[in-house]
Amino acid sequence: MDNEESPRLGRYVVNRYGNESVRAFVSPPLPPSPAVRLDSLQQLLEQANQALGRLDGLASILPDLSLFIYTYVRKEAVLS
Repeated sequence: MDNEESPRLGRYVVNRYGNESVRAFVSPPLPPSPAVRLDSLQQLLEQANQALGRLDGLASILPDLSLFIYTYVRKEAVLS
């Protein structure tokens, strides 16, 4: 790991409890400075929202939603 501290990304703090030392990640306060720019991702976000809407519409007409989800969970398990 890089020991360089970045105020934008956060920092690690080492605390000692008895004979043990524990590292904790401390994130910077919100909102970030400079602000995060999501303009380039706007079209992708809109496409993802539309896809979720279509999936929700299809899920409302399925007779058994749990069976539909099970097939994809099983497919993912087989592929991984």
